[in-house]
Amino acid sequence: GFAWCCGGTRSLRVGSGPSPREPPAAAAEARLAVGPVSASDMGALERQLGYRPYPLAVGARCVHGHPQAFVWDPLARFHGGRARRAPLDSGLFRLSCPLLVQAVDRWEAEGAVRQLQAEVDEG
Repeated sequence: GFAWCCGGTRSLRVGSGPSPREPPAAAAEARLAVGPVSASDMGALERQLGYRPYPLAVGARCVHGHPQAFVWDPLARFHGGRARRAPLDSGLFRLSCPLLVQAVDRWEAEGAVRQLQAEVDEG
């Protein structure tokens, strides 16, 4: 498992909080911020993902300082001499924290994407 991430003591509950239209006060203060990738970050990302990614920067960090997300170039055809394996539509930002990935998977399974799409369609 991933007991090394967040010490296995913290879990995320998704779906029981405020709706996407009512973000918590802390979210209103949040800013998109990324920073350089350190050797320690690379080690954490490899453990989290099970493969060596080629990030351009790292974003949010957990309480232990491990990256929770990273920025990468989805258009890059080669990294380190290897061909890109990810599909082109996989986005600019990738989640790396296993706890966060599980939480988002549960949130999506609860119908969050359909709910948000319905709100967008309503205008």
